[in-house]
Amino acid sequence: ELPEGWCWASLDQLLRERLINGRSVPDAADGFPVLRLTALRSDRVDLNERKTGQWSIDDAWAFLVKKGDFLVARGNGSIRLVGRGGLVTDDPDPVAFPDTLIRIRVDASHYNQRLLALFWNSALVRLHIERRAKTTAGIHKVNQSDLEATPFPLPPRIEQERLLSELDRCFSVAVEVEHSAETQTTRLGVDLILSSST
Repeated sequence: ELPEGWCWASLDQLLRERLINGRSVPDAADGFPVLRLTALRSDRVDLNERKTGQWSIDDAWAFLVKKGDFLVARGNGSIRLVGRGGLVTDDPDPVAFPDTLIRIRVDASHYNQRLLALFWNSALVRLHIERRAKTTAGIHKVNQSDLEATPFPLPPRIEQERLLSELDRCFSVAVEVEHSAETQTTRLGVDLILSSST
C-alpha cells in the first residue's frame, strides 16, 4: 500500500527513450573505450572499469554513456546479481557500454534518476526480476520487456525531492558518525600506545 498521492507505474511509463542493449566488441590495443561488466559497483557505475574495444567513435556513438544513465546487468551466473543496476553519477569522458549491460534513461522531469537507483535494488524490484530471469547454460538473463514491466512507486515530484533531501541528510549524518568513530578509535589507539610505553 502506497502513501496518499503516490501511484504505481511500470518502468516503460517512466522512460525518456526505449531501453537499449550495448554492443559486443573484441578487445583491441587501439580503438574506443568501453565499460566492463565490473563497472557496476554498489548502485553506481565505476567509469574507470573499462577496456579498449575494436571499434571507432562513430561505431560507439549510439552507446555512449551520459550522466544520469542507469545501467543494468543483462546476465549473471548468480540469480542474486542478474539485473543489478548502477547509476552514472558523474559526467564521463567519452566511453560506451557493452552488450552485457542494458541502458535505462528515465524522463528526469517526471522521475528522478536517483530515485530509480534507490528503488532498483529493493526487494520489490528484485522479486520481479528474479521471477522473470531465464536460465541458459547456467547463466540467468533478463530482457528488455521484462525490465520495462518492472513496477515502481511513483511519488509526486515534490515528494521525490523531499525524499532525496532527507536521504542526503541521513547519509551526511552517517558519514559524520563514521568519521567521528574513526577519530575516536585513532585517539584510543594512540592513548593505549602511550600508556603502554610509560
